[in-house]
Amino acid sequence: MVPFASAKSKSIKSQPAIVNGAMDAVKSQLTLIESRSVIPLVPALFYGDNLYSIPQDEVEELINIAPMKGITSESYPGERQASNALFFDTDNIRQYVSIEYRDGVQYLNIQQPLSSGIDITLSNCDVLTGITASLDASSLALDGIYARENSAIDFNLGFSSGKGKITFAIDTLDISGITREGTVQASVFIPQELVGELTNLTLTLANEVGFTNKATMVATTNAFGGTFSYGWQPVRFDYRSKTEAGTFVETAITHFSVDLNHSLTEAVTGVKIDSIKAHKGIGYELHYYNQKHFKSAAGLMISEASRTDDIVIANSNTVELLVQECRKLIDFELRGEDGGSQFTLAERVLNGIYPNAGLYERYRLNNPSERLPEVSDY
Repeated sequence: MVPFASAKSKSIKSQPAIVNGAMDAVKSQLTLIESRSVIPLVPALFYGDNLYSIPQDEVEELINIAPMKGITSESYPGERQASNALFFDTDNIRQYVSIEYRDGVQYLNIQQPLSSGIDITLSNCDVLTGITASLDASSLALDGIYARENSAIDFNLGFSSGKGKITFAIDTLDISGITREGTVQASVFIPQELVGELTNLTLTLANEVGFTNKATMVATTNAFGGTFSYGWQPVRFDYRSKTEAGTFVETAITHFSVDLNHSLTEAVTGVKIDSIKAHKGIGYELHYYNQKHFKSAAGLMISEASRTDDIVIANSNTVELLVQECRKLIDFELRGEDGGSQFTLAERVLNGIYPNAGLYERYRLNNPSERLPEVSDY
C-alpha cells in the first residue's frame, strides 16, 4: 500500500482506493493470466441452442470452450467428445459462441450444429402410420412446410380439454445411448392464435401401448429459454428431468406422445411438429478470464478491494506493475494534478525508454497471448 519510502500511510486518503485504481490501470493495458478460471458446462452440450448461466459479470473475456478432462464426480457427464464447430474451427472462430444478456442476466450461448451431434430419431414426422391425435388435437395431415425433414405433422387444436395429444407407435427403440445428460428435441410450429395460450409441452416415453411404464418430461419454454412464440422453434426436453412411473426401460421404447397443454378459448389450425430426436450430451467446460482480482480475508473472491487486509491475486510480475501504478496515483494525491518525480519515474519503469522495454512490454513478451485490443475505429 506504500510503494515508496517518501510517502507516509497517513498521507494517503484511501489505501484500498489506490490499489483499486492501480488494478484498473493495469487491466486497461493487459489481460492478466492470473485471472484464468474454468467452470463445467452443466447440463452437457447438445444439438441446438445451449444456454448456460455463468458467473454474473465475472467473465471478462472467453479463452476457450474445451472438452471436459478428468471428471470423476457423477454430477458431471463422462463424455470426452470434441466438436470442430466451436473455437477449434479457425475459419469461423467464435461463430457459435457468444455472451449475451437476457432480462439483465448474463448467459453463455453455444449453438451446436446438427452435423457434430449424435442423435437417435424417434420420428421424422414424414408418415402418418402409427400416429394418432386425441383430446383437443384432430385432423392429422402431412404438411410440406417443415423445419428440418421432408415434411411435418399438421393438426388442429380445439379447446374443450385444455390439452391436445399426439401419440406415436414406433419400432422398439433403445435411447440409453443419450445418457442422463442428453435431451429430446422437437421442432414445433406455433400459429399466431396459440401464442400466449400454450402453457407447456409434455413428452412421454413408454414401453407399451397403455403407457403404464413411462418417463415424462415437461418443457415450459422453447430451447432458447424464451416464451413460446410465433413460427418454428426447437423445444427441448431434458432427459435428466424425467419422472418415471412403473418400471420404465429406456432400451425398449415402443410408444411416445407429445401433449400440448393450453388455455385456448377458440380452436386453431396449422399446429405442426417435425423432427423428434434424442441427442447425446457432450461434456465441455468454459475457460475464461475472471474480472475478480482480489480475495477478502474471509476467502471470498471480490472485484474491488475495500479493506487493507484484502489480498491481490497476482504473480510477482503483476505485483510490480501494481506497485508502479500505485506510485503514480500516490504522487498525484500528494502533489496534485501535475504529479512529480515519482510519477515520471514510474512511467519510465512501466513503459520503458527506447530501446529498453518497460514492465508492460516484458509482460506481453512473457505472455504473448496477452495483448492490447486491436483498434478498429479511428
